[in-house]
Amino acid sequence: MGDFGFGQKIGSMGNPKLNFLFEVLRNYSWRMGVYAESPRLTVLHLETIVSLLTYRTKLGTEWQKWSNKFASTILETPRSRSKGRFEVILDSKDPSTGKPPLQQELLADAIFLMLAGSDTSATAMSAIFFYLVENAVQYTRLITEIRDRFSDVEDIHSGSALASCTYLTACIEESMRMSPPAPRAIWREVDHGGTAIDGKYIPAGYDVG
Repeated sequence: MGDFGFGQKIGSMGNPKLNFLFEVLRNYSWRMGVYAESPRLTVLHLETIVSLLTYRTKLGTEWQKWSNKFASTILETPRSRSKGRFEVILDSKDPSTGKPPLQQELLADAIFLMLAGSDTSATAMSAIFFYLVENAVQYTRLITEIRDRFSDVEDIHSGSALASCTYLTACIEESMRMSPPAPRAIWREVDHGGTAIDGKYIPAGYDVG
């Protein structure tokens, strides 16, 4: 997702030295999941304590060194070259002052986008491809829909034709339902009349996830 987010390859798939990135993502997702499910814990400032302990470890040191170097590389890249979705942040202005983001703000946003913007998208795409490969009937139906709509790969872009691919949308949404890319349960409120899940009645107004 480095190309999509920043216009730069991360290279984690071909470089074993970057395997620590996956452990960092796992730890980050775990902490964010805990806070999402128990927001009251934020008043204890456990995140500050955990961060201090984490960054004193070898893993924390590797992450800090690599993330700062990667983010600096992006910021130093000439504006004529694509920076992926990060360009939106680079071109932003403070609504109250009209000034561009400070260097330290851009660095923080770049690190956040690596974790929150890239990992979730990669997880969602991995799930979609996994379920399609495991389900030949659905895979065949999907490629038939896409090939009926588009005669060339260059024709695939945002617009009415892509929006009309209802089965593609269904595959994406069902994959994300079964394997949510967020590090927490995706809660849903039971509608009027209640519902039955796995043989058990759930009254209206309850959250399930």
